[in-house]
Amino acid sequence: MKKNVILFVALFATLVCYAQIGVIGISPAAAVGEYNHTWAEQADGWSTPDFNFPGVSVQGDLILVNDGTPGVNSTYGNLLSEEGCNPSPFGAYSGKICVIRRNTCDFATKALEAQNAGAIGVIIVNRDPNVFGMSGGTTGASVTIPVVMLSSTDGNFLISLMQNTTVNMFIGNTQGLFNYNLGLKSSRTLISEQAITPSVLAQNGNEFNINLGTTVYNYGTLSQSGISLNVQVLNPNNAVVYNQTLNNITIPAADSFVVTPAMLPVFQLTNYLNGRYQLSYSLSSPNTDALTLDNTRTSNFSINPNLFSYASPDPTTGLPMNELHYRPTNSQDQTICNVIDDPNGSRVAVEGIYFSATTSAGVDLSGYDMYASVWSWDDQFTDLNDPNYFGLNTLTFLGDGDYIFPSNLQGQMVYVPLNNPVALDDNQRVLV
Repeated sequence: MKKNVILFVALFATLVCYAQIGVIGISPAAAVGEYNHTWAEQADGWSTPDFNFPGVSVQGDLILVNDGTPGVNSTYGNLLSEEGCNPSPFGAYSGKICVIRRNTCDFATKALEAQNAGAIGVIIVNRDPNVFGMSGGTTGASVTIPVVMLSSTDGNFLISLMQNTTVNMFIGNTQGLFNYNLGLKSSRTLISEQAITPSVLAQNGNEFNINLGTTVYNYGTLSQSGISLNVQVLNPNNAVVYNQTLNNITIPAADSFVVTPAMLPVFQLTNYLNGRYQLSYSLSSPNTDALTLDNTRTSNFSINPNLFSYASPDPTTGLPMNELHYRPTNSQDQTICNVIDDPNGSRVAVEGIYFSATTSAGVDLSGYDMYASVWSWDDQFTDLNDPNYFGLNTLTFLGDGDYIFPSNLQGQMVYVPLNNPVALDDNQRVLV
């Protein structure tokens, strides 16, 4: 009997860079430390400095933007003048790193207005306790100063600190700043291919397993030896179901060590509990590390009766998290696609798709029509180097459905049922 599985499709972003990029509080003592962040990259439509190169950085005192806009943001409660969407006086932020709240206008507009008023860098304070990649849109090409995003928690803390004292921050490449400084990168760390896998496709370790590996970086000025890498997996009951340590790693200064899958056992269980698993990679060494924020990399994956997703599971609801959204830079229709392909695909069928959407401030989602469709992707290819792997020339329509927003459900997870469930086949790529 075929088991119907709801297929969730969401966008996800990976920030790829070789160097260690830091947003670091220098003074006062309360601000000292590392801050989780994302940064505006040229690949996303910005002309901002490339932090991948050693020595590319800025350091300066923080200043909260004030463009003189009257009023209060009725949704988030902050002053509209703190959103930096309008021009500030010439030289108002000269030599300073400008702190700007998210909301109302796009990121690049905020950054460009700060740059025009003399800022040497920009910190965008998110309205949520997370960070994500920032698109440059049509304005980003004019922004030539660094732009980073902090979470609402970190950003609001710094803003409160700025009310009573001068806060100094470093933003940029940390290569060679410290004697001892190890790190891991998410972009160089192996995790589960899917964030949420249907339990019917993960009945044992042969059907669901994870090859493990990462790259350990020595960003410091001194060679380090005696480094250890621990890899651990916790099951939904927080029991340790995988625990392996690779010891005695030696890395010269400004070099790296690749931990290949051959060095670590494959993660696989004889059976899987439904729920959320945590995979973590952690570094330790005999020396005191200067920056520890990137010494641990953690990702979550779930086994679920009814869901498939590339987006991480929410620890509370179990549904995929809707932290990231792709926002087009024009008003034309946009197509967003994800793929499912499994050797046991014939066990499942697609009933519908979860998704969430946002718009620019002031644009109401009410009445917007979202169209979902499922296609058999039949382009033949030999391997990932074959151009046909990415070809979209041979598609067979399988099913569809529509969702019309009943109200302005900004960023909320909604569900599009297909008109009829779509049965999948083994080893057949399906485009959603």
